[in-house]
Amino acid sequence: MDTDLELILSISEDGLFNLSYYFVNTPEQRGIRFFANEEGEVESTEAMYQDLIILTGALREGEGGLGSGLIGKTISPVVLLDENGEADRLYPYMNLAFDLRENPQNARVYQNVGLYLADDVVAVDVNHLIGLDSEEQIMTQFSSVEEGHEDEFLVESHTYELLQESFDNDLIEHNDFKMAYQSENEFMQLVLAMHLRTNTSFPQDTEVELIDPESVQLNDDSEAQYAMLINDSVLYVFDGESLFMTEEVEEVDGKYTVENWVTN
Repeated sequence: MDTDLELILSISEDGLFNLSYYFVNTPEQRGIRFFANEEGEVESTEAMYQDLIILTGALREGEGGLGSGLIGKTISPVVLLDENGEADRLYPYMNLAFDLRENPQNARVYQNVGLYLADDVVAVDVNHLIGLDSEEQIMTQFSSVEEGHEDEFLVESHTYELLQESFDNDLIEHNDFKMAYQSENEFMQLVLAMHLRTNTSFPQDTEVELIDPESVQLNDDSEAQYAMLINDSVLYVFDGESLFMTEEVEEVDGKYTVENWVTN
């Protein structure tokens, strides 16, 4: 593999486990993420937890020891950043946007994920876990770490608990997304999460800026509250109630006019 794979696992006394993994690219390949600091100024930082996956499973007896069974949902949350560019919380945007609309008849209750426990050894079949099609069989063992590890928050909660928390706090009636941004950074984090969809990142040459809301002309009865421009080609605007987006950005004398908005 041309990238490193980081895995972290927690197992509780009731037999449930949380398993998280993400990728670490070389410095030349690492992307960036953006946040707004306390002054509302946009800053960039090296992307963390690239392509993060978290799943909750239940141990069962298997060949050679204890195996594992996946229960509930695997999630691919976006890691939202705070005003210092540090990890703030996990936001399962894709699950909120699409899973609630899936046909439950197609759901799988059990699936082996390649995790094995035997003779005090905890190992995982990496090929099986991430779907790696390779002639090289990659098995790796977990080593114990003390409490307080920097990645511990990734496996502190079961996936269904994370989903319930986000369902309660990030959605409103009819499963629509709550849009009541209280700061420049909250606006940036939640809108960029929708833009990225999962915990991917932007190329290093990406430019993101918060622009003066008064420079954007919305409808006659709307007034922009926050506005964000990505690479001078994608414009997101929030008017206090609705989110507007366009890829037809036209700027003249510092003013942005758009004929066709996409809105929620």
